[in-house]
Order: sequence, then C-alpha cells, then structure tokens
Amino acid sequence: MFEDIEKLKKELNICSLFFDMWNKGNYIDLRGLPDIREIAYKIKEDFMVLPKEYRSIALFNEQFYNTYKENKKYMVEEIDYIFQRFNFQRELTTKILNTIDEEGKVVDKASPNLYEIRKKLEKIKSKISNVISTLVNRNMKYLAIEQPVLRNERMCLAVKQENRKNVQGFLVGKSDSGSTYYIEPEQISNLNEEYTLLLDEEKAEVARILSQIDFELKNKSNIIESNIEVVSYIDAITAKIVYKTKNNFDFIVPSINNNEIYLDGLKHPLISEEQIVPLKIKMDKKALIITGPNTGGKTVSLKSLGIAFFLSHAAFPVPAYTAKLPFIKNIYTDIGDEQSISQNLSTFSSHLRNLKSIIDKSAENDLIIIDELGTGTDPIEGAALGKAIIERLLEKNTYLFVTSHLSEIKTYSLEDERLSSASMSFDLETLMPTYKFFMGVPGASHAIEIAQRMGFEEKLIENARNNIDEDFIKSERIFSELTKSYEEMEKDKEYQKREKFKLEKLRKEYEDKFEKVKNKELEKVDKELKQLKAEMKLIKKDLEVSLQKIKEAEKESNKEILREEMKKIQSLSEKSNDLKLGNSQKKKKFHEIKEGMEVLIPGGSIGIISKLNGEKAVIKLKNNPIEFTFEKDELTPVKKEKKAEKNFNLSVKPSKKMNIEIDIRGYTVSEAIPEVENLISEIISNNYDFGYIIHGKGTGKLAEGIWDYLRKTKNIKSFRIGKTGEGGTGVTVVEV
Repeated sequence: MFEDIEKLKKELNICSLFFDMWNKGNYIDLRGLPDIREIAYKIKEDFMVLPKEYRSIALFNEQFYNTYKENKKYMVEEIDYIFQRFNFQRELTTKILNTIDEEGKVVDKASPNLYEIRKKLEKIKSKISNVISTLVNRNMKYLAIEQPVLRNERMCLAVKQENRKNVQGFLVGKSDSGSTYYIEPEQISNLNEEYTLLLDEEKAEVARILSQIDFELKNKSNIIESNIEVVSYIDAITAKIVYKTKNNFDFIVPSINNNEIYLDGLKHPLISEEQIVPLKIKMDKKALIITGPNTGGKTVSLKSLGIAFFLSHAAFPVPAYTAKLPFIKNIYTDIGDEQSISQNLSTFSSHLRNLKSIIDKSAENDLIIIDELGTGTDPIEGAALGKAIIERLLEKNTYLFVTSHLSEIKTYSLEDERLSSASMSFDLETLMPTYKFFMGVPGASHAIEIAQRMGFEEKLIENARNNIDEDFIKSERIFSELTKSYEEMEKDKEYQKREKFKLEKLRKEYEDKFEKVKNKELEKVDKELKQLKAEMKLIKKDLEVSLQKIKEAEKESNKEILREEMKKIQSLSEKSNDLKLGNSQKKKKFHEIKEGMEVLIPGGSIGIISKLNGEKAVIKLKNNPIEFTFEKDELTPVKKEKKAEKNFNLSVKPSKKMNIEIDIRGYTVSEAIPEVENLISEIISNNYDFGYIIHGKGTGKLAEGIWDYLRKTKNIKSFRIGKTGEGGTGVTVVEV
C-alpha cells in the first residue's frame, strides 16, 4: 500500500501503459519461465546445486530476453526501462546453455579437454565391446547371462558358479545368491584399467567445468535476486491486467482534494459471482454506520469497503464497476473475535484493547473499520462507550465505517450530521436476508425473526416478543418501516430504470429500422441514377450519329435527310429534358433571351430566335428553312464580337472545336478505364480535338490512376489539369 500519492500515481501509470499494450494485442507472456527462487537461495547460501538447476537459471535469463526482444517494438519508454533493469548476462547464459543439456549432463564440447577424454573413452569402449563379443560367443555355454555386464566400472562376463574354472579372468564380484560370478576376462583387463582411468579424468574435468559455473553464479547472486524481482514485478502487473480485464474492473487514482466515496457494483473478490450481491455506496461524509440483522451481510460489506480502499492504494483494480475514493495513509480494523485464553482476555477486553490502540495511533484521513461496536457487554454501557468512540474518531477527522445492532447507535447515526447511515435488507415474508445494501436508512436487527427462521418453538418466540420494551418495539418498527419504504422506493427506481432501458432499446431499434429503410431508398435512387446515366449515354450516342449524318447531308445538299435528322435531334433533346434530374435538384440558369437574338443551341449550331412562347423559344437556323423549339435554359446568347470566330456554311454543322466529356466521380480506377477508352474512341471517330474527364478532387487516387493510363495510351497527344473555368484539378483535359 502506497503512502505517497505521487508514487501511487506513477505505479498506476505503469499499470495503465501495460494495459494499453494488452489492449492492442501485445500480451507480455511470462508463462513457462522456470521458478528459480529456491535455486537462487541455494547459490547464495552455498548449498549444493545440480547441473540441471544451473541450466534453469540460464533458461530463465534466455526466455526473458526472448520475451523482451519480441515485444520491444511495442514498448513505450517507461515499460522498456523496467525490462532494462533485468541483467540478461548474455555471455554467462550462453555458456551454461552450451555446457549443460536438457537432462542436466555436461556436453562433450563443454571444453576441448573433455571432448578428447570422451573421444578416447568411446574408442576403448568400442575395443572392449569387440573383444567381449568374441568371448561371449566362445564361452556361451558357461554363461548365466548372454550379455556382458558392467560391474564396478569394469566390463565382465556373468559366469555360472559351477563353470568358474572354464573361464579365465579376475573375479570382480558375485550375485546376491552366489550362483553367478562376474569375471573380468584377462584379454580386456588392461583395456578396463585404461577405461577406469579415463572415467576418473572425465569426472575431474566435469567437476572443474561445473565449479567454474558455480563460482560465476555465486559472484552474481545479487544480480540473480534482482532479476527475480524484476520478473516478479512484471508478472504481478500482468496478473493485475488479467484480473481487471476478466472482471471488467478498473484502476483508480484516489483523490487528495475530495472526500467523496462512490462505489457502484462493489464486490468482495472472494465471493463467487453466483452468490455475490453487488453493493452501491455513495456518500460525501467521512463516517458511515451500517445496521441490520445478523447474517445479513454487514461484516462482508465492511470488509468489501476495506478491500476496495486497500486495493486502490496498492495500485490494484478496484472490484467495482465505478469507483471514486479519497486518499488515505493507514487502515486500522477491529473485526472478529480476538479472545485470548493465554493472555486472560475476554472477547470484550480484546476488542477494547484493539480500539484503544486504534484511537491512540490513528490520525486525520486514516481509515477505521470497526465491526459490531459496543457488543460483548451491557447494551446500555456498550452503546454509551460506542458513541464516545465514534465521537472521538470523528474529532480526529478519520474515515470511519462501523457496524452495530445497538438502537442508541442507530439513532445516533440519524442525529449527527457528520454521520451517514446504511442498512442491510431483510425480507419479513420469507424471514431471510436479501443482502441488499440501502444507503441513508438504518435497519432493524430482526433477532426474533431470525430465531423463528432457525426453528425455535412458537411459544418461546411469543414470550420473547412479550419481553421487549414497548419503546424499543416502536423504534424497531420505525426502523423496519423506514427500511421497507426505502426498499419499495428502490424497487420503483429499479422498475423505472428497466422501463427506461426498454424504451431506449425500442428507440434504437426504430432508429436502426429507419436507417435500413433510408439506405434501401438510397440504394433504389442509386440504381435509378445508374439507369438514367445509361439512358443519357444512349441519347448522347444517337445525337452524335445524327450530327454525323447531318454533316454528310450538308455535303450532299440532301435536305430530306437533313430534315429527318433534325427531327431526331429535336426528339432526343425532348427525351433528354425528360430525364434531367437537375431540373428538380438545381436552379435553372436563364440568360436574357429576346426575339431576333442569335443563340447557340445544343449541338453547337447557331440560330436566330424567331418566336418566344413562355419558357420555350422557336429557333430558325441560319441558311436553313427548318425551325426547332428549345427550352430557354438550353440557349446561350452569342456575343457580337465572337460571331466572326465561327463560320458555318450550314447552321447544323457541328463545330470542329466542340468538346465531349465523361463524369467518372465515384468510380474506382478499374471501373473508370473502360469509360475513358470509350471517350477517346468518340473523340477520334467524331474528329473532335478535346475531351473532358470529370473525376473530382477527392483523395487524388482516381486522377492518378487515369493519368497513369493516359501516359501509356498511344492515341493521346497530351493531357492537362483543367483551368479555372474548366473545373480546375477536378477535371483532366485530353487532346488527341
């Protein structure tokens, strides 16, 4: 538990940073690390350590190093600093892992000398094996066991006792029954001797290698202990994060400026989810008196409060959905029966001794928890003493939580404005505690009701009721009625809360349904737009065909075809007007139109207004007797100074400088390329000079994709971004 708020904040910040890593999927997993605490103790105290235990220390270092290496890129500076406090001892770790295998044996290449010794041992073993195999085959009928036997580090033949004289060699030993003799044949005696000497050399070399490792580790015993502390610290934080995530709890920073205590959904961490009834405590006073029946949960509530304070000040998640707590420095408790036969103390005496110690030691803003204050003696004296203790602790300005059955203390909790009161609920119908916590109202003890529930005979219960003082009955009834009223109010609040939740759920459902309907309508409109676009494209194509035919008819002076194609253009123009979405979405732009005015009509030809009829105008083409009708907003007046710039032999001849365009806004690059290909084909086939690609500004990806395609296209003379009057960066102008 941190007594310094700044240190606590620092620790909570570290926990928060670790949680952020966890939340992003970067879990620091220390599972599988060997527990080397006992080995570290043996090294420090100079006890014997096994080779396998040396390897465990190396594995501890190696696995932690690998964990650090894997997660370093996700670590912020503060977390990296904690890991850097670990001394990885890379050289020593590598040496141990390369010296001792998983079985705890020193490997051949632990030193050049050991390698040579074991190489010689293998050669001699091979020689002995060859000789012994020959002798086994030769003396098979004299042997008790067909295989050679290793006895006292020497290779022997297991010979039957009665055949001893038939096999030459030295007696090394006998079986327990004496029926088998272990004979070292003369032919391998020298080899066995050499083998034994090499084994002694091997043991000495292994001992030398292990003693060197032992010496290095003993010199670094403090480093090993420090490393264990670092890993334990990180492991503890990881455990906090797991606990927080699993239970949906949170870390909190206790306030040094606010006395408010608010705990919603407070749980005792040792009670199972199936049995726990979460508490809700909200108070801005520094003291609380909890009353109510025995077995009703008062002590559990008291302990839950104490645990919440302790965990919040130890940088642990608080076991509540929401928590606000003030900063404290010490916690003092008096809970349970501390009767001591050896010290000749009764239950009451032990409580008094503890309470005196609390009063003497406690200071401002310390937390005091007292269970069943004033019990264990005469109720009147107990209540008087209890009130005096509460008064003294209030004077010291401590945070105080007390449970009691005594009516005087219950009443006192209502009379003193420095005190808050609370109670545990009791169901009078079932005579069972509900374990619900009610703030703001004291509770009755229900001792007789509890005795009745436990099976006491009715006559005894009735006598007990008759023995109670009338004033006490009235006060208990008042407390009981208060609790009942409060409980009903809480039930009503809970009902209102549920109804509000249902309404909110319904509102959300209707909003979701509305959104779905709206989206469906938008999809429908989108479908219609695509269909409209396709129809406009067909009209445009038909218009271009008609213009081409008009061009050819002008050359041949074929008025019949000319008239027919002009009618088609008129029909296509009307059809186009019917399809225009812009009529309902955009405000029409009208020019000032008068009879006799020269105007530019759709298709690029120039005509003269012969008649105005409402929103329509009758146009007579130059040098042509045919008249056409157009909407006023389709006509553009021709400025006088620009008349000479366009010279048409026939008014229906399309301009060489006429441009065509496509709008690919909203398309992907792959969807837009075919449209661009069609545009280029139309520009070339109709002898146009330019074409416009409207792609919009957006992120620029569509424009870049189109430009990349245009760079690779052979038929393109050049392309550029549109000028101010052409659409700017949202348009690309293509020249063929």
